[in-house]
Amino acid sequence: MNTTIVIFGASGDLTWRKLIPALYNNYIKGRTPECTKIVGFARRPYTTDTFRQHLQEGVQAFSPKSYDAARWEEFAARLLYFQGDLDAEGDFVLLADYLNTLERSPSNRLYYLATAPEFYAGVSSALG
Repeated sequence: MNTTIVIFGASGDLTWRKLIPALYNNYIKGRTPECTKIVGFARRPYTTDTFRQHLQEGVQAFSPKSYDAARWEEFAARLLYFQGDLDAEGDFVLLADYLNTLERSPSNRLYYLATAPEFYAGVSSALG
C-alpha cells in the first residue's frame, strides 16, 4: 500500500536539519518502501525542484557521511512540495485534492507538524 508523509512547516529548520536527513538515512538503509512519497507543505514560494535542492543542502550539511549523490537522486524523486498557508482553510482543501490525485488509490498517510505549537489545533481541525 502507498504511504504519504505530509510535513507541515516543511521549509523550516526542523525539516532541513533533522527530518529529511533521518528519512534519507532510513531510505538508504532500505527501511522506506518504494511506494512512499514525502510532501512538504509550507508558505515559501518553492517549486518541487527548489524544495529538493534546499533539502539536499541540509542532508549534505547534517549527514555528510551518508550522503551519496546517486542515492540522493533516487530519494529526491519521492519529495514533492505543496505551497500553502496554515492559516488558510482553503489551502487544506486544495492539499486534500492534491494528495488524492497524487495517491490515486487507498494510501496510508502520516502527518508531521514541524510547526510552532500554536498551529497544532488548527491543522488538526482542518485535517478532520
